[in-house]
Amino acid sequence: MMEKIWFDIGLVKIWSGPLGGVMRCEAQIAAALLEEHPEKVIFTYWDEANQLVEWGTPQLRNQLERMGILIPPPPPPPPPPLNPTEQLQAVFHFSVKVIWRIIKRIIKFWVGQGVLNLVSVGLGSIKREPPPLDSNIEELIENVQALTIGSNDVYVSVGAGWVIDRYSSLYHLKQERKFISILLCHDLIPVRFPTLTLDWIARIFPSYLCNLAWCADVVLCNSQITKRDLIAFIEDAGAPLPQLQVVQYGTQIQKQSQSQQLAEGLLTERIQAILEKPFILYVSTIEVRKNHEVLCRAYLELLSLGRTNLPLLVFVGSWGWCVDGLRDNVEHHPLLSKSIVVLEGLDDGQLSALYQGCLFTVYPSFYEGWGLPVAESLAFGKFCLASDAPSLKEVGGNLIEYLNGRDAYLWAQKIAWYFDHVELLLQKEREIARLFKPISWSQTAQQILDIGYASIKL
Repeated sequence: MMEKIWFDIGLVKIWSGPLGGVMRCEAQIAAALLEEHPEKVIFTYWDEANQLVEWGTPQLRNQLERMGILIPPPPPPPPPPLNPTEQLQAVFHFSVKVIWRIIKRIIKFWVGQGVLNLVSVGLGSIKREPPPLDSNIEELIENVQALTIGSNDVYVSVGAGWVIDRYSSLYHLKQERKFISILLCHDLIPVRFPTLTLDWIARIFPSYLCNLAWCADVVLCNSQITKRDLIAFIEDAGAPLPQLQVVQYGTQIQKQSQSQQLAEGLLTERIQAILEKPFILYVSTIEVRKNHEVLCRAYLELLSLGRTNLPLLVFVGSWGWCVDGLRDNVEHHPLLSKSIVVLEGLDDGQLSALYQGCLFTVYPSFYEGWGLPVAESLAFGKFCLASDAPSLKEVGGNLIEYLNGRDAYLWAQKIAWYFDHVELLLQKEREIARLFKPISWSQTAQQILDIGYASIKL
């Protein structure tokens, strides 16, 4: 019988920027476990001494609220206005405090600090409650306690193991304590397409995957494509093949209506201006693998044909690597700079407004482990033009259209076609609403719990 899930929130703990796909995965699953299964989960991370320590749930909740994953509780309502008698009492109590401060100053000046201390001690002796514990001290006390993981426990990590590498410690701790280890593989892009990623990631990724295979009892894969790629790599590398399980990522983002967001002042003037125009949305880090380049070439193709009424193209994501030329074109090209807008650092409420307000979405990425923004687009009921990368077909099925990621002319044709045929987009949206079944992050978390229970029974 499984005792506890030890869920690693190492990425969430150090978060300080926008939510990428891996960060969102860890944060959303942590939030689901915190909200629905707090009694079953210890939220943990590796400290500098390579020990598993607990991060208290209040600190985790605060961090998830800052990230926009959890909505903080509303502030308490203001107290009711005082009646005349209560107002008089309040004035009396305030006056007594002011008079006492004046008397203390007089005592201090005329009698000396010794008498003042004696009076303060005498008054303090009637206090019945202990002084509050400083919150920083409380966090320090919680965080320095190393924990003992037992043989009926399950350690789960869904984060970026190639960035936060604790595999040596995990492997030796597993040998000693005999617990179950469940790790997640997001993709194998750095070994399959090393030119589409950073050099240092491509260099370390094979070692990371081998460590993953040696340390995991179960490896979670986010798609059948990732599972296929991982099996092929492990067999070639000669590493042990753990049990592989496919789990689906959730699709939900915090939703609020645009009218509600406007009323609460949550939308910037820039986003409000975009929502007033027809626009196409691409949600992704702006880096070479995501292939923003083909969209720029498609727009230049359309502009060269005299199309002046094109929808705005909105890129939501941070600038990444190997895109200096692209950035220069987007920001300074006399035509593209008027047709493309880049938005960075949006929260989920702002992203939700853009999903709801766009004509449709695009996703021309060369290769993915899964393709979370495609699933999010469908969850918002929006049609998507995507590349023909294999995993995206797992996400979108027959509900979206797939194009060759290198054919800018084809992308130009399809973008213009759907912009000119709004009635066809509405038909697609009705089909999506009828057939697409969104997955919640709570369901993802439950899949992981179920796999944990099954692993202990084995």
